[in-house]
Amino acid sequence: MQKAKSRGVYIDIELPFALRHIATELQAGIGLYKVLQSVAANDYGVLSEEMNRTILEIENGTDTKTALRHSALRSQSKNYNIALFHIVRTLNTGGNLASTINSVADTVSFDLLESTKTFGEKMNFFGIIFIFMAIVMPVFAAILGAIANAPLGQDGSLFLPGVMTPTTLTLIFAVALPIIFIFLVYYIKMIEPKM
Repeated sequence: MQKAKSRGVYIDIELPFALRHIATELQAGIGLYKVLQSVAANDYGVLSEEMNRTILEIENGTDTKTALRHSALRSQSKNYNIALFHIVRTLNTGGNLASTINSVADTVSFDLLESTKTFGEKMNFFGIIFIFMAIVMPVFAAILGAIANAPLGQDGSLFLPGVMTPTTLTLIFAVALPIIFIFLVYYIKMIEPKM
């Protein structure tokens, strides 16, 4: 199931470009079958592989609409399924396929732009937290450790004995901060847009 989802993500990445390709060739008067062959022959990654499977189905006698429906059922990409649904619907009703595909490409591009924008907004907030954790906290701990271990008493005694010992500072810098940074990197990977 994980492999299918990752294939769906790869399809979503290439989908807007492939849809524009399809619409351009359809506007130029090329037939749908030839356009699908062109997409399969170009470098659209997993999307080209899926188109190859669809072309193979069509060559083995399956109707184009049925082959496109099968492709939608195999895919875990919501946007790809929507695009194929619109293509099949337009083929059934006899509308302008190129304009339909262009509108679907606009919608898919807008969705990708919105997910990227949302990720950017999250990263702005996350940048503030990262600056605090990576710069302010270590400097604060070092200054507190220096003050706590400074011999400020008249008899040379420590100002705050036992508060920030070298062992505590070592634990902060060698254990706590790396764990926090690993968590931050993991969190960034989790909120990254899946396209």
